Amino acid sequence: MTRAPGPCELPVGTKRRDYEICSVLGGGQTSLVYQAYDTMLNRYVAVKEYLPVAFAVRDDRLQLTVLPGKQEAFESGLRRFVAEARIMTAFDHCALRRSYQFFQEAGSAYIVMPYYPGKTLRAAVYEGWRIGNISDLFMITLPLLEGLSTIHQANYCHCGVSPDNILIQNNSEPILLDFGAIQRPGEFFGERPVSALAPGFAALEQYGIDRNVCIGAWTDVYAISAVIYHAVTGIVPEPATARVVRDTLRPLAGFTVADLPVRLLEAIDQGLSVAPQVRFASIEAFANALDQSVQAAMATPNRPTGAAVSDILSVAATVSSYSPRIRRLLQLTSALRDRIRQRGAG
Repeated sequence: MTRAPGPCELPVGTKRRDYEICSVLGGGQTSLVYQAYDTMLNRYVAVKEYLPVAFAVRDDRLQLTVLPGKQEAFESGLRRFVAEARIMTAFDHCALRRSYQFFQEAGSAYIVMPYYPGKTLRAAVYEGWRIGNISDLFMITLPLLEGLSTIHQANYCHCGVSPDNILIQNNSEPILLDFGAIQRPGEFFGERPVSALAPGFAALEQYGIDRNVCIGAWTDVYAISAVIYHAVTGIVPEPATARVVRDTLRPLAGFTVADLPVRLLEAIDQGLSVAPQVRFASIEAFANALDQSVQAAMATPNRPTGAAVSDILSVAATVSSYSPRIRRLLQLTSALRDRIRQRGAG
């Protein structure tokens, strides 16, 4: 996906090192992402540029100039940008975007990354796509859960999971695009402005309202649960700051989704709880709840049949291509495959 260029963006044809700008893919308050052509290796890449529009402007020579009195804020953001580049190099997972190169030039900084053709999850939902069965659910969530587990094992929390930050590649595999909000567990969400959060997907503790509640794996559990809610219903959950005052969000289990077990929807609702202590404390606990809910559904007389069984077998085959970080879900697919075949034989 591309969008029309704006006044702050590098013109098409501009070169930074070996990379020639082709189009704008997206951006926010502190950065822009371009599609660029690597003239050295003859391939397309994504290039993320540090561009805090509140602290700097681009001059006629396409150099970034810091505004008066904004040097400290500019440098603070730059340090976070550099930290993001370093963190990206530490992870090797199919659902996490990698970094090829980092460099500074023309008063700014750049992260060179793989270019993934596809569309964001938000765009897919806007166009009418929905999670309607177990296959859809696991095709989207399993790689992301594994990716988040990888981040948590490295003692980080992503803190930025949202439909805008998830790309559905042309091969249907999801990937997390951005690490700009990543933090250590146990920290408070103090450095990032509230305006930078994704309403509906940011947990209550990210707003810094209660200084007794810190960031943790449960923060990412909230976000991924909100993403699933959005992908099932097409509805963006109400912001956590509104829900803590008066929670009018309709539970996911209150929707009729024929091919998704109610216990599965209830587990997602628990992950979407406003109070951190009610949520699952880890991605593994959340995955375990999804596992148990589907196994319980398979044990009932009204187990999935026909297309639903085919969906589960398809997921079982697909899962083998991912690293076994969430063993309960990997065990689930194997157990379901054996159980379905045994019942089919009987």
